[in-house]
Amino acid sequence: MIIRKARAGDCNEILKIAESLNVKDVKSNNGGFLVYVLDKKGYKDRIKDSDYFYVAEDEGNVKGFLMCYSSIALEKIYSSSKIAHEDDLIKYVLTQKKPFLFGDQIGIKNEFSRTGIGRSLMEKIILDMKNENIFDFYACILHDPVKNNASISFTKSFGFGFLKEIKNKDGRVWGVYLLKL
Repeated sequence: MIIRKARAGDCNEILKIAESLNVKDVKSNNGGFLVYVLDKKGYKDRIKDSDYFYVAEDEGNVKGFLMCYSSIALEKIYSSSKIAHEDDLIKYVLTQKKPFLFGDQIGIKNEFSRTGIGRSLMEKIILDMKNENIFDFYACILHDPVKNNASISFTKSFGFGFLKEIKNKDGRVWGVYLLKL
């Protein structure tokens, strides 16, 4: 298994993983999930816009992905209205001390869940952060209408701490978590 930067050619596999984790009517869920999924062009644009979009690949197949942005990339994405569904959340994160990284999505194929792929992706990004003198990593996790407990446990295992809750215009409440290196 290798962890590498995502390429435009990975978009189909990334989209399939994201769609498999998408929960349209969030009521309850025992595993991690994604509240929203981009289309193929959206993932392709994010790969182009971010130096922190990674995939876990094994024998030519993408098994998982981690999509993060630097504070500069997040400002660019936000100003282009490509992330408006998280308006209040992103506004808050953008007021924080820069530079930072913002974790947007992590997705692992269901059959490879809990096999260490997510951990490997996170270890890679944390190593890159240290090498680039970036010491703050924000992640936002759904708290209401249902708490994404799997994602909360996962981030806490790396030392992320809870900062605050923010309610977006769509009524969803998100928890903001921070890892300080």
